[in-house]
Amino acid sequence: MASNSYSTNFPVAQNPISENGQFVTSTSPGVDWSGLQLGGGGNLPVAPVEIAAPGQAESVDYANPNYGDALAVLTGDWGADQSASITVGDIPPTSAGYEEVEIHLRTDPTTGTGYEVAWAYNHDYLLIATWNGGGVVGTGAYTTLLEDHGPQYAIEPGDTLTASIQDDRITVYTDGVQVAQITDSTFSSGNPGFGFNEGGTDEYGISSFSASSSGSNSSGIDPDWIIEDTTSYGDGSNGNILGQNSSTGQIITSSMTAGENTPGYTDLGTPGPQGYIQTPNGSSDFTGYGANTSSSELAVWNMQGGNAASTVDLGTAPGIQWDMMVTPTVSG
Repeated sequence: MASNSYSTNFPVAQNPISENGQFVTSTSPGVDWSGLQLGGGGNLPVAPVEIAAPGQAESVDYANPNYGDALAVLTGDWGADQSASITVGDIPPTSAGYEEVEIHLRTDPTTGTGYEVAWAYNHDYLLIATWNGGGVVGTGAYTTLLEDHGPQYAIEPGDTLTASIQDDRITVYTDGVQVAQITDSTFSSGNPGFGFNEGGTDEYGISSFSASSSGSNSSGIDPDWIIEDTTSYGDGSNGNILGQNSSTGQIITSSMTAGENTPGYTDLGTPGPQGYIQTPNGSSDFTGYGANTSSSELAVWNMQGGNAASTVDLGTAPGIQWDMMVTPTVSG
C-alpha cells in the first residue's frame, strides 16, 4: 500500500462534500452504503457530510431523526498504518442529544465499514467502535471496542483530536496527549475519514481535517521490540543484537553471521516492563546489565559465543535512587 497524505480547512462550501473527488459521502454519485445501519439502535442509514460554510464541515442531517451517523471518507490508495486529525469547530455545544465528532480509520469507501473513534462534544466520554455493515440491523450493526467516561475526555472548540492505527494498535490523543490505546484486528486496510453522531438538534462540526499513511509493517517486527545494543560477544567472529520488549520486559539476543540473521534467539528472561538494560556498546565478554526500576534488583548476563552462559544476581540496590555503572569487561 502506498503512503499518502491530505489536509484541508474546508475552503469552499459544498453539499455533499467532495473537494475535487478527494472525499465520498453517503450521497456521493455511485456510493451505496445501504449495508450500514447506525444510530443507537443500529437501524438508521448513514447521513451525508457537507461543508456548510468555509471552515465548517458538519452533518447535513444533524437534526434529522431519520438518519444515523454522518461519514466522509477519503478516496485513493492509503497505507494500512494511518493517522488522522480534526479540529473542533467554533460552534458551542448544547445539552441536547449526543453530539460526537469522529475520526474514521481503515474505512472502505465502497461499504463504509471500518473503525470509528468518537469524542463526545456535549458529554465527557470516548468511544471506539467497528462499523460492521453487511446489512445487519440492531446490536450487531456495530461493535463497541471501548467506551469510557470521565473529565479527561472533555473537548472544546479549537481542540485538535487525533487517532492513529499501526498494525493492530489504535491510539487516541487530545491536543497531543494520549488518552486511550487499544488493540483490535478486525480491519487490515481502508482509508481515513471523519464524521459526526446522529445525536443533537443543533449544529456542531469541525474546521479542519488531515490524514497521512504509510504501508503496513512488512518487516513483521513487533514495534514493541527495541534494539538496546549491537556488538560482538565471545570470540568476536559473529555480530549480536540485544533487544528488549517494551511491553513485557522480555530480553533476548540473536546472532548475525556474514550480515545475515541466524535463525532463533537466546531468551535472557523477562524481568518485567520496569526492568531496563544498561550496557556499553562494544562490550566483549558479556551484555545485560539489568536494573529494575521498581524493585532495584540488579543482574548480569554472562555471554559466551553469543549465548547466555549464566545469570549473576547482584542483589538489590539500597534504593531506587541508585543506578548501575558498567565497564566493558568484567572478567577475562
